[in-house]
Amino acid sequence: MPGGIDQARLLPLAQAVLPGELGPAMTERAAGEFARWIAGYRAGEETLHPYGSERLGATGASPVAAWTAQLTALDTAAQARHSHPFRDVSVADRRALVEGALATVQVGARPPAVAAAPHVAIALLAHFLESKDAANLAYGRVIDAKQCRPLADSPKMPVPLRRAARGGQA
Repeated sequence: MPGGIDQARLLPLAQAVLPGELGPAMTERAAGEFARWIAGYRAGEETLHPYGSERLGATGASPVAAWTAQLTALDTAAQARHSHPFRDVSVADRRALVEGALATVQVGARPPAVAAAPHVAIALLAHFLESKDAANLAYGRVIDAKQCRPLADSPKMPVPLRRAARGGQA
């Protein structure tokens, strides 16, 4: 994928860092949405300015090269430790490899902005946490954050999140 990272390369990482409650279909969707976000990232694009400020910002340099190198490092570590590529080791082993890679990474109390994440695993998680699926999972209800419900539905409690086989939203 020019200017991005292939979803197939991101999926094993997503399976290791995203909540298991998502299930396979939603984990794959989250990896695909992150891959599309990366492919659409453009350095130097104007960003929204903070409320009450006239200063405009711009997106920074693309993180793709650093994140691709980090995925390669995870693959190299998996080969060294397990004699298999990252995608072919168990999810538990992938988690351990990611934990090792993150051991020296500094992260604040809140997830960073996706593009500012110091590691691709953190970026993937931060991207997911901004999604409606994350809000729905957190509340156990179909909140669909950042989307409008009809005004007539506003006094009603959002419907419970239905789970298909192993965490998929029905």
